[in-house]
Amino acid sequence: TAMRDYPIVFLRREPDGVFQAMAILGIQENQNLFVMPDGRWDRRTYIPAYIRRYPFSVSIMPGKSGGGERVICVDPHAVTENGAPLFDDAGGPLPLWFMIERLLNEYEDDLGRARRLGATLHRLGVLAPFSLHADLSSGFSLSLDGMYRVDREKLGALDAPPLRDLITQGEMEWVYAHLLSQENFLRLLARRGVFG
Repeated sequence: TAMRDYPIVFLRREPDGVFQAMAILGIQENQNLFVMPDGRWDRRTYIPAYIRRYPFSVSIMPGKSGGGERVICVDPHAVTENGAPLFDDAGGPLPLWFMIERLLNEYEDDLGRARRLGATLHRLGVLAPFSLHADLSSGFSLSLDGMYRVDREKLGALDAPPLRDLITQGEMEWVYAHLLSQENFLRLLARRGVFG
């Protein structure tokens, strides 16, 4: 659903070289065109799980078998006496806790899928670097560099087995969402005119 509102690109993380899918929220450094003047996220757009999960996050604690265990953390500054209870008097989880836990686990699962997709697309050689440059009539110039996107021609030239794998593993839907989201760069420019 993020593809309806945000351009989704791949960025190459340094120093490990991992390709991570990212939503672009602005056209200048440290800019978020989806935060309204009152400081709240624009409710007419999809609110990313990264935002919805706050004040919670997940840390991976190393396990004995080499894997990691997910541990839910909370920003202590967000805890108040007036907040909604998450556990009953006996320490048992309440329904709100289960909703939070599900959101956090789904978010972490999606992050893992996005990392695997970036690695797969890189291995298949279909990611291509691109930049966005525009000079607007208002005198504003923008330049976004260091982004990668799926090259449609390279994707179309893949042999049948890797294409079949993308489809059967459910990754092709993510590729299409990424490609369709590229039109949202124009929406960012329009938002800049209203909220920038």
